[in-house]
Amino acid sequence: MKSWKIEPREIHRISSGGKFRGSMHSLYRRNSQITVVSDDAMSLYDCRQQFIQTAMYKGNKVAIKNLNRKIEQTRSTLLELKRMKDLHHDHLARFYGACIEPTCLLIEFCPKGSLQDILENDQIKLDWMFRYSLMHDIVKGMSYLHGSEIRSHGGLKSSNCVVDSRFVLKITDFGLRGLRNDSEILSIEPDSYAYWRRLLWTAPELLRMSSIPPEGTQKGDVFSFAIIVHEIVTRQGPFYLGENVNLSPHGK
Repeated sequence: MKSWKIEPREIHRISSGGKFRGSMHSLYRRNSQITVVSDDAMSLYDCRQQFIQTAMYKGNKVAIKNLNRKIEQTRSTLLELKRMKDLHHDHLARFYGACIEPTCLLIEFCPKGSLQDILENDQIKLDWMFRYSLMHDIVKGMSYLHGSEIRSHGGLKSSNCVVDSRFVLKITDFGLRGLRNDSEILSIEPDSYAYWRRLLWTAPELLRMSSIPPEGTQKGDVFSFAIIVHEIVTRQGPFYLGENVNLSPHGK
């Protein structure tokens, strides 16, 4: 029995009008505080979440990740789908399964958006205790992932660290890298800013390879985590070196 296989009739899609809307001005977690300065700050989440397709599956709200290729039901792919389905951890976004036609993956939906969304929103004030807890969440999730049969992430970055309604961070977009990478690359215009930006979290030794392995390496994941820590500390994106440092090729 393919426990990961989901039939289309089991998926009930949600329109953008049914999106989550936060209402609390101040939320607490683990003795730390996250202050939302205004309702406009939360509306920014709403705008971003409109671009995420959501659905209800067996009473759970899920995010739908559409794939640009069919799922070839080879032994290795079927084995990884089973491994993904069997993974359960507080800091990994749950994988509910895959639909063969139309081809898509169903992942746990986290309504607060990505860590990148939060860090780039100046209207959200994060104390240091909460920043440390975000880092700790990533460490715990990645430690479990590295000890599992999935072994490594291969694409860890702040945009695929997502935050649930309790402000608990969960890692997503791990596993099935061959399927995911094709969809991600095809959705980005070649040689665009977005095309190259996605490599900012990739370890130098992987960038030097003629072909980067989709699954990455555990050491490469550690490098990616270090970049995320830098983002959390500075809230200025990856590789921020200070206001007086100009990295433009035309800068002096």
